[in-house]
Amino acid sequence: MNPRRIRTKNICVFSILTNNESANNYGILREIANKLGFSLIFTDKISDLNTNRCKALLIKSDDNFKLLSSEVKMIIDYLVGGGALIILLDSVLECELRSNIIELTDILGVYPRCSTLRGGDKNQVVEIIYLDEFKSSIVSETKELYYPRGASLIVKKRPFTKVFLRANLSEKNAKPPIIVFTRYGNGKAIIVGSRDLFIDSALRIENNFRVVLSILSVILGIEISKDKVDELLGIIKKEKKVPKKEVIEVLSTKIELPKTEEMIKKSQIIKEEAKKEVSEVAVTKQLMDRVIKLEELVMNLITKLTNLEDLVESIRSKTDEIYVKLNNHDKKVTKDIKKIHEVFKNKIEDSGS
Repeated sequence: MNPRRIRTKNICVFSILTNNESANNYGILREIANKLGFSLIFTDKISDLNTNRCKALLIKSDDNFKLLSSEVKMIIDYLVGGGALIILLDSVLECELRSNIIELTDILGVYPRCSTLRGGDKNQVVEIIYLDEFKSSIVSETKELYYPRGASLIVKKRPFTKVFLRANLSEKNAKPPIIVFTRYGNGKAIIVGSRDLFIDSALRIENNFRVVLSILSVILGIEISKDKVDELLGIIKKEKKVPKKEVIEVLSTKIELPKTEEMIKKSQIIKEEAKKEVSEVAVTKQLMDRVIKLEELVMNLITKLTNLEDLVESIRSKTDEIYVKLNNHDKKVTKDIKKIHEVFKNKIEDSGS
């Protein structure tokens, strides 16, 4: 299928969460899609995936969720048929085998490193370098990126694979890829080393917002003018203004302040209650300390009683031995006395005769 024939205006997000949970994470992305003339829809079924339904598919690493081999094939078939794919990786989940989105990137020749990337001050903000091919007016002034739980990528050389964005690690004098663009069949894909780059908390940062806009521009094959970018930035710069009528009503409302005496009395009551609470806490602490000491004394007593029981048992055992020996000795003495008695008796009889 020729990708130019795809007329759908849906950006599909594959998620194992409910639609409400997903919408809470991708509210800003939904607004961006709407202003660009697209709809953001959520799905938990890869079997529904086709180029007539989804202009692009966003899929990310999810903890303890793995695609079936048949689902991996469906996604690759969608890509070959002219689909567009945004893959958001979590290197920890992938390297600990708690997710298997890497089976998709493996086919595309891109792999996450098994460690998160940090900027020069060891935070998650990194300096970035664009390739001229992808450096549009959207990101012309963007020098840094908040890269939550992000990893650098290892890229296998393929004819249609290009580095979309590099991190500039001045400390290590390294410029590893963090976002990669590739083509596969009639489709195209962008692989990002951070699964949280597209959620609301990241998109509230203007630099991240601009980077995501440039990704959408490439993956959807659309031009986003400077005026349109300014309009879209209004999504994260919105301020809720109070209507003039409500302001007048608030200003005209009479506010009754409590009298000074009442305030002093209330203050004293609060102080007394606070003192009471502090006192109760102190007493409780003292009681706890005493309970702990008592527990220690009981444990020592139990230990001593155990030792005493052992000693008594030892004495009982030795007493039994002594009793046996004395009993044997008594028997021997009795036997000896009987013998002496017999001897004297015989002598007396002999002398009488």
